Amino acid sequence: MAKQTMVTSVKSNNSMSTLKNVSVGIINLGIRKEKIKEIKLIRQKDIEIDYPQFPLRLASLISILKASGCDIKVLDLGIRGWIENTYDELKDISSFLSEEYDLILLYQTVHTLSEIQRLSRMLNEVEKKNGIILVCANATKKMASLILKKMKSYLDIVVYGEIELPFLLCNFNLSLEKLKGNPNVMYINAEQIKASRVGYLTEGLMNKLPLPAFEELALKDYVKINTHIPLNLSRGCSFNCKHCAVREVYGKSWRGFRLEKIRIMLERLKELTNKNITCSLMDQDIVFNLDWLEGVCRIFKSSGISWDCKLRPDWLTEEVVNRLSSGNCRNVIVSADVLYDYNPHLAQSLGKIITLDTIKKAFLLCKEKGIKATLAVIPEFYPTTKSILKLVEACEASSVALCPLRVFNTLSEDINILSSNLTEIIDKMKTKGIEISILSGMGEEGW
Repeated sequence: MAKQTMVTSVKSNNSMSTLKNVSVGIINLGIRKEKIKEIKLIRQKDIEIDYPQFPLRLASLISILKASGCDIKVLDLGIRGWIENTYDELKDISSFLSEEYDLILLYQTVHTLSEIQRLSRMLNEVEKKNGIILVCANATKKMASLILKKMKSYLDIVVYGEIELPFLLCNFNLSLEKLKGNPNVMYINAEQIKASRVGYLTEGLMNKLPLPAFEELALKDYVKINTHIPLNLSRGCSFNCKHCAVREVYGKSWRGFRLEKIRIMLERLKELTNKNITCSLMDQDIVFNLDWLEGVCRIFKSSGISWDCKLRPDWLTEEVVNRLSSGNCRNVIVSADVLYDYNPHLAQSLGKIITLDTIKKAFLLCKEKGIKATLAVIPEFYPTTKSILKLVEACEASSVALCPLRVFNTLSEDINILSSNLTEIIDKMKTKGIEISILSGMGEEGW
């Protein structure tokens, strides 16, 4: 396993003029047009897909570069295909890259082979540039290595894991060479792939991050398509599920943003959107610090913004549900990845001893407090479609989120979102009037 480091500080430097002349061209790659069409067709069948998502971590990365004095220009392809029926992707990229930049930053959240091939075709068609950095928001070190092997003719650097860290550590002196010495970076040297150590932001350093640069991306256009804004108010995951990479990407230790920072961020979001939005908290351990959670609930209630979160059913105690209810939480995604009653060996190996009774109690508590509960399952971890339907019926779920195991694959082949297995489950649920959503794994929170 790679050596992991928790970075605790950044050296202070009062002179920010060093970076004034560093120009950075940033392209948010989004997904290919064919995939957008597929998602639009699925939505016509009254099935919700959690994409497109506003790229919060890209907004955070942009804010770091701007605070350091970089001149930033952004091409946001992540939303173009959703709001424009026809556009020439290659022409837009060629025009954007025709300008001179010191560094070019490509931002990618979907790492299927099809998307890697799409990026290769793009770069093959434009004039070769130096200083190209691929930032992979939810990639592990292993995935970054595989991507760089396939893209080494085009890329100088691949950044993975907690992507803000290597840029933050450049300390007002951004360059390819400076980045190569920082954590979470992979690059080619003498035809060999070189990798720096894996590192994580400490809570103190997290709270020194500037507010995400929401205004540099097409936030209002994203909200037109998906009113749910993904937020990470804390990082870290104490679990170590073999199929999931959250812990490798964000680290084990829980670290939370200060409440005042959260309040300011919510006020900024409200100011920019001018409409009702829902914040979807992607945190893995939101109940780790109950005093912090109570503060978060107060801030949401004061802001008037509704929100949802994901929680294990055994964490949904009466105390926790009471706090969520008082804090304007409208929906809890109840994680029933695997059920001990059906698959005890797998449940034990994942450290998730969740029983049917536990889930039923969680749903009942949410119902009593007026919070919607959505049942989230990994279909492949259940023996039959019938067993999933039995679980849905037992907890009286009116909403189900399906999370196919392929979402967790490394550089997976691109296959249809609606597989035959999912279609069978969905058809049977629809006859019961159940709301259905599919977790695509295509946003920043792929896991």
